[in-house]
Amino acid sequence: MKFKFHVKGFTVNTFYRKFNNRIVISKEGLEWKNKIIRTLRCDYKIFQCFEGRIRLNLVFNFKTKRKRDVDNLLKPLLDAFKGILYIDDEVVDEIFCVKRIHQEDSIELEVLQIDQKK
Repeated sequence: MKFKFHVKGFTVNTFYRKFNNRIVISKEGLEWKNKIIRTLRCDYKIFQCFEGRIRLNLVFNFKTKRKRDVDNLLKPLLDAFKGILYIDDEVVDEIFCVKRIHQEDSIELEVLQIDQKK
């Protein structure tokens, strides 16, 4: 199943913040996460988590060439999907990720079930 989110990738550096000696989602991070959830629920009608093991193919599109680390882009997105696409990100066995310069800021996602009968 394929999805497209018309949001810029959010890095772990701005998604989380420290509050009372705890790590919490920042206000901006929560707004971004809610956009991801609204897209899945409203645009794609996702109301049930995928079952079994999955692979995620991700493309992070950016309008600018600003330096971004792929690993810092993954964590907020994986956390945003928790409870929506899957119960826990522990079910993600494979991730293929690309970042590229594009005419719009967006995230493209493909979710594939992994055949366990190998």
